[in-house]
Amino acid sequence: MLMVVIQSQHMDEDHKTIIANITWNPDGWRNTRKFYINPHAGHRYVRKYPGHESLNYYFDKPFDTNEDIYGYVQWAKTPKNLADGAVMIFYSTDIEHAGHKGKIIGIYGNVKLVDPVKRIPYEGFEKDELLSNITAKRNLSFLFPIYLDAKKYSQNGKRLVPQVGYTYRNISFAEQVVVDEINVLKQGGIRIEEYNKLKDIYFFITGKKYADTQDIQDEQEQKELDSIESTRSIKEIINELKQVTPQTPELVETHGKIYKRDNKSVVDIKIVRGKKCQICGTFILTKDNKHYVEAAHIKPKRDKGPETFDNIIVLCPNHHKEFDYGATVIISQDEENITFEMNGISYTVRLALD
Repeated sequence: MLMVVIQSQHMDEDHKTIIANITWNPDGWRNTRKFYINPHAGHRYVRKYPGHESLNYYFDKPFDTNEDIYGYVQWAKTPKNLADGAVMIFYSTDIEHAGHKGKIIGIYGNVKLVDPVKRIPYEGFEKDELLSNITAKRNLSFLFPIYLDAKKYSQNGKRLVPQVGYTYRNISFAEQVVVDEINVLKQGGIRIEEYNKLKDIYFFITGKKYADTQDIQDEQEQKELDSIESTRSIKEIINELKQVTPQTPELVETHGKIYKRDNKSVVDIKIVRGKKCQICGTFILTKDNKHYVEAAHIKPKRDKGPETFDNIIVLCPNHHKEFDYGATVIISQDEENITFEMNGISYTVRLALD
């Protein structure tokens, strides 16, 4: 199986962050069924034709590959100081709502300029051709599910970027934008795939793992529970798991200490599943000789998916990433098994507590 590796590189101040202005697109910069023509755009051609940046977050263009995606920014002058491995933050003006507020709508990671500009036949654009003048890594590029209010980041109340062009900022600006997007998404229930991707982008920008206080607390609690639960029999654990429902209290007492019920259930399920991946049977052996595996939610936590035995499968980190990021389709599910297709391969995983 192909494993995608995020290259660890710390970006010093010589690696610029660039904020680029693109025309507003209510279809999310990725709708190929109809191209949005912006009647309020400052560029004359965009008032007649869709801007080439209208597909900046459609990652299956003829240009794009499994690793690299291509986009476009309309600028009067090419940014000569843009270093390889830079980060590009996209800014746009929301013309749909009163006040036409500026928004930060997404990010490209490991950006490089494309020179000469790529051109391919593409019906619907001016001269029926699509242009690209920037490229970035697919796994480091992300359209924000919730756009950020650009006013928060403005200096002296000015807009972040000229109508045609770009503005340089230091790398701490990109770091703050990613952290703010994580926090905004958490308020509404962040998807695990969104969270993981933003953490990958954060690592690329800073060279550091994103340290979420709750993540650290949960990890520590699960390690502690793992040691405690090993004193109980599998039969005892199964009996307790069968009694867990979404209505079970969030806090439970174990060995005289209060723990989060979710963390306890995750540990219990891992123990019952033998602490190994239910697809490939592997695990990571930690330095303290423990088996490391992960819990994948069938119904995502953001959709109020519970930590119950029939909603969690135990996977190695690679298959967990593939389950969340890959083309995963649930074919059938009952109390005994779940059958799903993941990137074209069919799997059947046991859910029943045998």
